[in-house]
Amino acid sequence: MTIILFMIYSNKTPAFRPTRISPIIKSHLKVMKKLQTRNQFALTRAFVIGDKKSLTKKLKETFNRLHLVHLFTPSGIHFSSFYMFFIPLFAWLKKRKRYKTKKFLEVLLCTLPFFLNKFYSLKRISLLRVYGMFTKSLKLKIDIYQIFLGTFLIDYLFGTFDKSPMSFTFSFLFLGSLLSAKKFESRMINFLCANLLISFLTISKVNIIGFVLGFFTTAIFSLLFPLIFVTYWPSSILEIDLSYPFVYIIELLTNSFSTVSNFCPFLSLDFFGLLLLIVFIFKRKVLLLVIAVLISSETVYNLPKKRLRKKENHVTIDKMNWKVHRSYEVAKNSKRKCKRLILRNGHLIRCKELF
Repeated sequence: MTIILFMIYSNKTPAFRPTRISPIIKSHLKVMKKLQTRNQFALTRAFVIGDKKSLTKKLKETFNRLHLVHLFTPSGIHFSSFYMFFIPLFAWLKKRKRYKTKKFLEVLLCTLPFFLNKFYSLKRISLLRVYGMFTKSLKLKIDIYQIFLGTFLIDYLFGTFDKSPMSFTFSFLFLGSLLSAKKFESRMINFLCANLLISFLTISKVNIIGFVLGFFTTAIFSLLFPLIFVTYWPSSILEIDLSYPFVYIIELLTNSFSTVSNFCPFLSLDFFGLLLLIVFIFKRKVLLLVIAVLISSETVYNLPKKRLRKKENHVTIDKMNWKVHRSYEVAKNSKRKCKRLILRNGHLIRCKELF
């Protein structure tokens, strides 16, 4: 299902970016920019607000090597870690038998994301939590995976699928891979399979050591994020960066782990590896997963790229007026007609000479 959704909606992916920032947040960012280093300002801005404008290319590459780009978009990790912050309060209320107050606070906490602009992944997790609480109150015997499927069905019918199809697709893949297993080891393997599948669809690569270290970093981040969130906002008022120690830990871990991951080669998944990966999902034989990775990374039977496509000569593009056409941009002058496709790491331009 993930493959089908990706193939259909890959050209319709809207980049996640807040449409507008309130004057209060703008003034807050202005103060924080003076208090924090460039990297820490960019990280806290992405972690808390979800705005990735300040992230440098090097910072993105570091997090991408550890498969931690999802931390830049408020999602299930952020909501779950923030929810954990209130668990002691909920436990205290339960001990005092104040069940109505506990339930009211839980519902209030889960409905807060619906008052935010966009943040579709965050709303999806909130819906999952509310749906789980609803089924529990009715004393229905439904496991977490069935709740997950029901949540995404509701979200598909009444939610944000049309507004952000790729967000829906990735949430379905990664959240489903985690909730479909109960043991930590199984969840980790499922998450690796999800990353391998994404690497096949996006023609990217996976760093195994980076993946393992990134999984560990995500666990640390889930513990630190509530502290980052709580200390981040008063910092501009007090003009002291209270979030510094927590962000520094994340920055230190990612830089260190990124350096370690350089000693591991990047792995990719080809069509044969994809078939073995699909068989592994149903048979759950670890050997199939190992063979899938080894076969995909073996270049003996894989033809070099230069055999498949001729190397294009570098063409100097004159200043042209580009116009949006469907999912790409087009431009034309007296000499050539060009098509430009915006990619993650730049843009791809193809031109055709006019005679």
